[in-house]
Amino acid sequence: MNKFTMNRGAWLKIETRERQLVRQHDDVWVICGGLYEKNVGSIEDDDGNQPIPSACWKVIAIKSGGLKMAAFIMPQQIERKADPAQFQVTVAEVEKRTGLNLFPRLKSTDKALETDKATWWK
Repeated sequence: MNKFTMNRGAWLKIETRERQLVRQHDDVWVICGGLYEKNVGSIEDDDGNQPIPSACWKVIAIKSGGLKMAAFIMPQQIERKADPAQFQVTVAEVEKRTGLNLFPRLKSTDKALETDKATWWK
């Protein structure tokens, strides 16, 4: 299996949904990055070998009648036909695995959003 199928399958579906959300809502935030939890190889470029992330993560937040968030962690090697929903996690899971506090100024009344899996994003 090609290790770059993630970008052409489920990840692409999430990015397509992001573009729809941007057209529908005034306030949309997207934060994403790579996870390097295991070695899956590297790519050589002008600066030498660059490690390939073992997974990529994404958090989408919208302000639409209140704050809503959805989070995903997708391994690099997945089937091209994979459903993005199977990679949905909580924002808290993304923060735990990355060591980041993605929303440090989040109101205490909205903190519960970090531990819920969103259903609105589909």
